[in-house]
This record gives sequence, C-alpha cells and structure tokens, in this order.
Amino acid sequence: MPAKHFRKAPKLPHHKATGQGYVVFNGRAIRLGRFDGRVTRRRYHRLVAEWLTEGQHPPGRSTGDREHPTSPILSGFPSVR
Repeated sequence: MPAKHFRKAPKLPHHKATGQGYVVFNGRAIRLGRFDGRVTRRRYHRLVAEWLTEGQHPPGRSTGDREHPTSPILSGFPSVR
C-alpha cells in the first residue's frame, strides 16, 4: 500500500519591508502582525491548526463560515418567521 503524502505546514516568513510576519495558504498571504511579536506566533499557530483540522484547506474559507454581506445591516431588524 502506498504511503499517504501530506503537505508540510506553511512557514511563518518575515516580510522585511513591513516588518510583519505572514502565512500563505493556497497562494493567499495573511499578514499576522509584527514578526517578532508573541501575538503573531499565536495567530500563526491558530491558523495552521485550523488549516490542519479543515483538511488542509485555507482556514475560514468554507461557505458555511462566510457571512452574507448584508448580515450586519439586517441584524437590527426582527426576524420573520
């Protein structure tokens, strides 16, 4: 039986021009904040954990996670049942 091949977790590179750390999922870069910051590392680890649990799909990009663009506007109105 052939071995399963898994992609490596994305790295946390340093964008030297802005001083920020970022991570790339499927060609989409997500800036995480100041590269040497503790919050940046936490965000990185959270996003990679989400990426792994989602089956190596970009975190937060499934259709169920997206809100409708008008949902903040409609949230003030009573729901119709």
